[in-house]
Amino acid sequence: MDALTVAAVLVWSFKAGAPADAPPLVAGDRVYYAAADKRVYALRLDDGEKLWSRRFKAPLPAAPVVEGGLIYQYVPYPEGRVYALRPADGKKVWRAAAGPGVVYPAAGAGVVAVGEEAAAVFYDGLSGEEVGRVRLEEDVVGAAYGGGGLFLIWSGAGLIAAVRPSEDLPIWEAKVASSGLYAAVTAERVNVAAASGTFTSYDLRTGEEIWRRELGEALAGAPVAVDDTLFVPGRRTLFACGAADGEPLWAVEPGGNVVGIAAYGLRAVVACEDGRVWVAAPEGTEELLRLERYAAMPPTVAADLLLISDGRKRLNCFKLGQGPALSGGKK
Repeated sequence: MDALTVAAVLVWSFKAGAPADAPPLVAGDRVYYAAADKRVYALRLDDGEKLWSRRFKAPLPAAPVVEGGLIYQYVPYPEGRVYALRPADGKKVWRAAAGPGVVYPAAGAGVVAVGEEAAAVFYDGLSGEEVGRVRLEEDVVGAAYGGGGLFLIWSGAGLIAAVRPSEDLPIWEAKVASSGLYAAVTAERVNVAAASGTFTSYDLRTGEEIWRRELGEALAGAPVAVDDTLFVPGRRTLFACGAADGEPLWAVEPGGNVVGIAAYGLRAVVACEDGRVWVAAPEGTEELLRLERYAAMPPTVAADLLLISDGRKRLNCFKLGQGPALSGGKK
């Protein structure tokens, strides 16, 4: 399996006050890391040095988003607010009462979107002024920016919709499944993985269904696009499907419950609950590294760096490259 072999060498490790539920965000030479200790941390990417942290009144289940030179962080109950922070020092630029909110807020085209029960609420990214509100018949639990001023929002009961902040009603909506959804936008398409096992692609602008596949296993995360392939995490299986038609190309079972995936070149990096992290490709699968205790979140890959949190409250950064796979993690 020489063509598949990848090495992982630990570069740095940062310990927060509690584990994290969301992967870190890499933006330029910084890492923004939201943890269950109610803090968002700004770290230097090359060595993990803490630049600043800001504490809120609730654990942070969602990663921050960066858009237009500001950082946006949603803070759930008892705050129920969205904050705009300065990247230099984490100081507040503005905050707005946002209600229960989506788990993963979205930002694009100078606008920030969060959920408020059965609605998506939009704020001007610079001022925090509310600039739009779109209602659904179901509670909004997720959002993503699709490009061209379009946002995607979806419910916990399987409804997805494309909306614009300036319009009161969805441009289109579709009932994908009766359970949770994970959506990603690639090449003017919305690719939606459902917990029911349904994998569907829609035209971003019209909502026309392009293809639908039943993968035969509960799907557990958003698809990741690499060239003409879509990687889709199932509960215990990584599926690789053709982007044009959704046809399954190959699948691997790493041997544990899948927490999440990321792309590294043409390969997939797969993190499992037992702490093992795998590299998968058509040639096969091999163990890349083993974390102490469990993998707490999906992995993040930025160029040749892999960031992943473990059950010991630590965010670990590994350098990836060719060579024998190495076990990672400092005690």
